[in-house]
Amino acid sequence: MRYTVGIFILFCLKLSAQTFEPIDFNGGLSHNNVLSIVQDDTGFIWLGTRDGLNRFDGLNTEIFRFELNDTNCICGNEIMDIVNDNRGNLWIATENCLNKFDLKDYSFSHYVNDPNDNNSLSGNFIYHIELVNNNLCIKTENGLDILNIDTDEITKLSLPPKISEKFVQTYQDRGLLIMTTKGLYVYDFQLSRLIDFEEYSDVDYKKSNIKKAFITEDLLFIIYSDEIIKYDLKSLDKQKLLGPEFLIVRDIKEWDGVIWFCTNKGLMTYNLSTQEFKKVLGSAGLPEGTALESFVKSDNEIWFSIRGRGVFKYSNEEGLFETIKIDT
Repeated sequence: MRYTVGIFILFCLKLSAQTFEPIDFNGGLSHNNVLSIVQDDTGFIWLGTRDGLNRFDGLNTEIFRFELNDTNCICGNEIMDIVNDNRGNLWIATENCLNKFDLKDYSFSHYVNDPNDNNSLSGNFIYHIELVNNNLCIKTENGLDILNIDTDEITKLSLPPKISEKFVQTYQDRGLLIMTTKGLYVYDFQLSRLIDFEEYSDVDYKKSNIKKAFITEDLLFIIYSDEIIKYDLKSLDKQKLLGPEFLIVRDIKEWDGVIWFCTNKGLMTYNLSTQEFKKVLGSAGLPEGTALESFVKSDNEIWFSIRGRGVFKYSNEEGLFETIKIDT
């Protein structure tokens, strides 16, 4: 089912003097806890919440929810993740299945686990999805699957015994970086096999307590339970960026030479050129210590979802960041 709600707070394409502008439940979102954000090719912002999918056009929100007797609807209301395949489709992870949402006619296709079908998902609760070329990587409650979006063929990945996957990220447009309980692995799409990360780099990294990782061409950032460490894949040097302190990183992305970290302690950035690690000041309109969930870049703005507070738009203006001292 879909319906439209008017937004009480209007947004302009250019930000006002206030750095962060909020959209909250009172302004039309189906729920204030936003788990995922993506922008489609026509400019609409899609927000995945704990209670439905929201489309925001700058003035109104249109809400999509599961309805029991509706054959053309999203299959769940807890929107865990959203990916735009740049082919006119959104792929949507929910608690009940994987959805393919055709934006041309607003039709839904569903991918589920079928014990009698080898070409089905390993599970129905979809935690995370990542698109690498034409391969959609799907983290379910039972494992990690690869869906070829051209052929609809599904490959179930098998990790070594007693090792479970925790998170995935695109690796150099040819594979998938997999964070596990025993270190990092790469699934190479060209070779169609799983490879220990040690075969790609001689960097000596700590393999235990990895929560998330992010890799660029030359740098590897690993988020542990109490610190962030940057590893140089060429020089093999390492540098502690933050810690020791309790840290949860929800989302990591790179834009314009800057690594952005959404954490339970707020927004943090690492500039690849200046090698500076920074965080947003509370005076920028974002309370210090705010727990950030997910974000997406739209034109010159970045949209952040904040746990329990909806969505904020952010503009990177001079003087809004505080440098964190880096231990060497």
